Amino acid sequence: MDEVRNGSDVETMRTHYDFSKMKSETNPYASRPKMTPRARAFWNAYLSRLPPSRRPKKPFVEASYAGNRHCTDHLIALYLEGKKTAGSSLVRDFISNGDPLPNAGNYWIVLDSAGRPRILARTVRTERHPFKDVPKSVALAEGEGDRSLRHWRRVHRKAYAPFLKRWGIADIDEAEVITEHFKLVHLADGL
Repeated sequence: MDEVRNGSDVETMRTHYDFSKMKSETNPYASRPKMTPRARAFWNAYLSRLPPSRRPKKPFVEASYAGNRHCTDHLIALYLEGKKTAGSSLVRDFISNGDPLPNAGNYWIVLDSAGRPRILARTVRTERHPFKDVPKSVALAEGEGDRSLRHWRRVHRKAYAPFLKRWGIADIDEAEVITEHFKLVHLADGL
């Protein structure tokens, strides 16, 4: 019989950048938070809805804001409307923090501005491109602004700029971007 892992057994170490995953307003890449009791309860509520045979084995689960505390509610609305189905990060962010790169099958508990779990998203696939070659399909999937590639590049260039030196990136256009595509698998009650 397969072992079902509860929330206390899951890995909860990283939060990548998609505006959606900033740790704090001052330093989004500071130490990675542990799974909170609320987030663990949300994860366990999801598991309890699944038959034992469909429960994920050894899942990688993280909990964080979508963006930062100030924009997370707006981004949650985009996820709920189906406009936002992806988020992008620079690969060097993961490497510099010693975090694993995102993989299909990872889970992300999206927190609202009050720190409450609202959405559980599963990574269904990832893709990698140099910043300068990110395709329009990524901007469309991220669903922000006018959904144009021009908007995507402008916003992400600005967002990554304060961290480029720390990540050892001299030219943003050559930096590798990893995009996670998500499927919503569980919502908080009332959503």
